[in-house]
Amino acid sequence: MRWIAIALVTLALAACANPKTTPSTTPVGAIDTLDEARAAWASSGINNYDFTITRQCFCMEEYAGPFAVRVRDGVSTVTRSSDGNEVDPLILNLLPLSAEELFRFAEERQDQASFRVTYDQATGLPLSVWSDPIPEAADDELGIMVSGFTAAP
Repeated sequence: MRWIAIALVTLALAACANPKTTPSTTPVGAIDTLDEARAAWASSGINNYDFTITRQCFCMEEYAGPFAVRVRDGVSTVTRSSDGNEVDPLILNLLPLSAEELFRFAEERQDQASFRVTYDQATGLPLSVWSDPIPEAADDELGIMVSGFTAAP
């Protein structure tokens, strides 16, 4: 009898979960393509959100981040995660700072010689994108990691 009560409570809690505010960080394989990810994002209805982005590159630490990104109605503001100060726009060059820019970042790199992307299974948001246009060349790899995504009211 106790086992049945635990199972019912677990099912009730799972039914109350809100994928808009608690995205999955462990992909389960449901979203595998850019088109599926964009469709999931569009159906999520999320317009206001926050996340942290880190650039993976052979670059100075100040260019790598992490950076705190806040998006409200499509407008991004970025601060340094470590101290909350605004970031020089030159440092943010080529860094995707919204969901649409993250999708475009993945799309622009998907045909490169080496490419990997991981999508959030609840929202479709690209959580990591890594590419290497010329595997034989040094220092041309570029990647981004998104963490701490939270939908905002």
